[in-house]
Amino acid sequence: MIALFVVFRWYQTSRADNSHRWIGLEIGARTTYIQGTPGLDELAKDNPDTNQGKAARFQYAWFLFWEQGIKRLGIESGDALKKLDSAGAFYTKLAEDCADDPVWEPEALYGLAVIEETRAAQEIKRLEDAKTRYENLVKKYKDSARGKLADQWLQDYDDPEKRLALESFYTEMRGTLNIRDPIFPKKGADFPKGVKKDTKQPK
Repeated sequence: MIALFVVFRWYQTSRADNSHRWIGLEIGARTTYIQGTPGLDELAKDNPDTNQGKAARFQYAWFLFWEQGIKRLGIESGDALKKLDSAGAFYTKLAEDCADDPVWEPEALYGLAVIEETRAAQEIKRLEDAKTRYENLVKKYKDSARGKLADQWLQDYDDPEKRLALESFYTEMRGTLNIRDPIFPKKGADFPKGVKKDTKQPK
């Protein structure tokens, strides 16, 4: 009887803890969207390997991508693009932590592909990088929900007319939102044309 009670008590406690985590996810998600603050941190940090903890981490990655990234492209594109980088870092870590999980990994891979596609508003060639990410998703998880969406994207991209429409969309977005070229680290100092760099050592 004692052993049965212990098992039953463990089962009941596990169910309660599981329910509390789902409730915490719901409350945290609401806090994030209503107040604009990361209300999911505690759940994600305390229970990173549970489904609720993973869901919290995905929710926050989406918050960075959509609320602070995409929605702010027309307000402050520079900061919004930085948020996309942050979201990409989150999804990359999630893809690593959820490797081979048929539910969570395709979600992370799809998020990375969409972020790469969004970057086409800054550099149109990023569409090719997005294509590669969508292809990798389809190769591994073709029958998943995200895999099917990726496969449809690839079919549209292979259609010349639809591809042109997609390129035009991001080109127009770039002009409308005044999105600047990406800034790459410079190799050495820049000098005006006709001016030579002084390599003489001071006496």
